[in-house]
Amino acid sequence: MGTAFLCLEDAQETPGVAGWRAVSYNHRMETDPQLAERLERHVRVLSHVIGERSLGEYQNLVKARDFVSSEFKSYGYAPLVQEYRTYGRAFHNLAAERPGKSPEIVLVGAHYDSVAGTPGADDNASGVAVLLELARFFSGACRELTLRFAAFATEEPPFFRTSDMGSAH
Repeated sequence: MGTAFLCLEDAQETPGVAGWRAVSYNHRMETDPQLAERLERHVRVLSHVIGERSLGEYQNLVKARDFVSSEFKSYGYAPLVQEYRTYGRAFHNLAAERPGKSPEIVLVGAHYDSVAGTPGADDNASGVAVLLELARFFSGACRELTLRFAAFATEEPPFFRTSDMGSAH
């Protein structure tokens, strides 16, 4: 059984204009019958066990950060933590990286906060679940490109479209 993966990277074909080029490679893999269960577990932990992950529920943001970090560690990564302060509190972006042979980096990111008043299952626990499973899948792989998996803390209001967004740090 073979599966082809397609990775996109910024090509910068014209100065000042971002472009994309495809980098493809084949990877042989077996079907993973537990994938759906793991994805669902990640979403349930974030959206139901932890719940709302917003500025008003700061302690739940900390729990979500700890959950993501723990998952990265269980896959053999040493998560990098980027701390920044806003609204009088410390927030943390997390990154797990699998170095490749080339200096080029493929960044896969998701935010682990949620809109106030919601459990954030589809925005963005599902994105974090995919991020975690991609990190798990590629954890033991040696690739041409470096893979960086990033979990951002503050992407929803009141941080959205401001310099306080986690992805802006």
